[in-house]
Amino acid sequence: MRGGRGLVIVGGLGMVLAASGAAVLAPNDGDSAAYIDGVAAAAAQPRPAASTQDVCRIVDATATLPVEARESSGLARGIARPDLFWTHNDSGNEAVLFGIDASGAMVARVAIDGATNIDWEDIEAGPCGDASCLYIADTGDNDGDRESVLVYVVPEPTDGATSISAHAWQARYPNTPADSESLFVVSGELYLVTKGRHGPVRVFRLPQDGTQPGTLEMVAELGPKPAAAERVSAATATPDGRWVVIRTPSMLRFHPSERLLAGDAGGMITWDASALGHPQGESVAIDDAGNVWLTSEAESGGEPRFAHVACSLP
Repeated sequence: MRGGRGLVIVGGLGMVLAASGAAVLAPNDGDSAAYIDGVAAAAAQPRPAASTQDVCRIVDATATLPVEARESSGLARGIARPDLFWTHNDSGNEAVLFGIDASGAMVARVAIDGATNIDWEDIEAGPCGDASCLYIADTGDNDGDRESVLVYVVPEPTDGATSISAHAWQARYPNTPADSESLFVVSGELYLVTKGRHGPVRVFRLPQDGTQPGTLEMVAELGPKPAAAERVSAATATPDGRWVVIRTPSMLRFHPSERLLAGDAGGMITWDASALGHPQGESVAIDDAGNVWLTSEAESGGEPRFAHVACSLP
């Protein structure tokens, strides 16, 4: 396994949080052209009966991100600072988080000590007892050859912080490696959603039994291997844990979390997100009121994009 200088791998998620000083709460991939070329065709595919364009409305799709975040591949809304969002670049870039405000302007740059960006693909915020943490998914695996993947855990940066130390939790898939760009947190537990590059789209739970590397547990299969333009590029969950949102370049899929985590993908609501103009949209964040924020990597010399959508969920 490749790792950053000073990397600390500790036994299990609970131990990671303890090592981070937080109280423990109980339980540009290589084919962007295929993504872009297939978005229009994918949008023409039949949609589930629950799909409705009335469920969401675009509040703002014109904002941009700073050029430093041109390969934005994950987005998390702060818990201690809900007016602040955290994003990062993907493979081969620095191990750095960028704090942005609601307009997309950069207000913080925080280096993650003890971490290496092998292929950071998502970030989520979650509670750590009375504090809060950010979970960074170093889980990208375009070639399907990583023996294990990493989730870095850091306390949510405080105002003025320029660096913060990370601890890592290591995991592997039960059978063969998989590519994942999607992480979400429900009730203090972490879940990965596979992209569908090498096989079906599946949801895995990260175990908390202290084993290193831990073996991921499959909890749901969402469908067969999708077309390139419909591969899963991001996930998130409402802070209250009621809804899990899964993003593809052209679609938002809202799953009742209780059903999804019981292995039932039914009850899904979908929204066609192609009007955002995000052919390489790779992140999503949501609040309990249904406000959704999304970013897209820069394309063809353009700027990285930042959008806000308001959704009405049951």
